[in-house]
Amino acid sequence: KINDNVRNMITCSRGPRRGEIRASVHHMFLGAPIGVRDALATFLVRPDDECRRIVREYIAEHTPALHASRRRSPGSPRGDHYDLAPIADRINQRYFDGRLRFTIEWGRRLRKPPRRIRQITLGACYRHANLVRMHPILDSPRVPQFFLEYVIFHELAHIAVPARRGADGRHLNHTREFYEVERSFPRYREAVAWQDANLDRLIRD
Repeated sequence: KINDNVRNMITCSRGPRRGEIRASVHHMFLGAPIGVRDALATFLVRPDDECRRIVREYIAEHTPALHASRRRSPGSPRGDHYDLAPIADRINQRYFDGRLRFTIEWGRRLRKPPRRIRQITLGACYRHANLVRMHPILDSPRVPQFFLEYVIFHELAHIAVPARRGADGRHLNHTREFYEVERSFPRYREAVAWQDANLDRLIRD
C-alpha cells in the first residue's frame, strides 16, 4: 500500500502465505530513482546496512519539503497582478504535452519583510506533493510575463525530469537532462538576462 504518513513511512509484515510480505510505503518513493527503489525492495525483504543508509537518506532529504507543504494551508494561484493557473496550464500544454499533474500557488507575503534580503527563492517545487509555489515578489507589473513563465517552466521541469543519485550518493535535482530541458524554453537567454539586470533592484524595493 501507498501511505501519506508523517511518521512510520515504511512498515512491513509477513503475509498469510509463505514468503509473502505486506508493506506500506510512503508516496515519496513513487518518484524515487531506480537505485533508491532497489534499496527499498532490499530493505523490505532482507535489510542490510547499505540499503538502510540509502533509504534513510532519501527520507531525510524529502521530509522537510513534505512537512512544509503540510504546515502551510493551500494558497491561491490568483495574485494581485498575475493568475498563475492559466499561465501554468498553457506552459504544461505547450511544452510538456499536458502530461504534468500539479497545483500551483503564490507563497505568502510577509507582514514585515526583513531589513536585508541577500537571496530569495523565486519558485519551489515539492515534487512528491505535485506542488509548485511561487514567490510573491513576482506578482508585480514590474515583472514581465515572459520572466514569470520562465520561472514556472523551470519548476515544472523538476516534475518532468526525475532527480537521480550522483556517484557520491548525493541527490541531484539539476542534472544534465534537466538543464537541457530548461534551456529549451524559447526565451531562456532573455529571461536570464532580465534576472541578472533587475532582480537585485526588485528585492531592494
